[in-house]
Amino acid sequence: MSNIPSSPGAYRLIKDNVVIYVGSAKNLLERYFDWANNPDNPHVKQRGWDTFAWQTTSTHNEARRLELKWYYHFQPVCNMVAPPGAA
Repeated sequence: MSNIPSSPGAYRLIKDNVVIYVGSAKNLLERYFDWANNPDNPHVKQRGWDTFAWQTTSTHNEARRLELKWYYHFQPVCNMVAPPGAA
């Protein structure tokens, strides 16, 4: 956790080596604390997660594109709503 940057990027929540959720953030560190303290997604709350993996990007728009790429690649079970542009 101490090495999570305050940069924009995309992230994955992982449980038992399976990606269960993907997202993007303007500030990865803040988003980590959001998930650690009170995840809004009821499916993630029910399953829990053990790893917060991320990749930084130069802009939030890049992060959203990476989120979309990961969404199609991993097909995470807890993404209740598809990322923007996935429709």
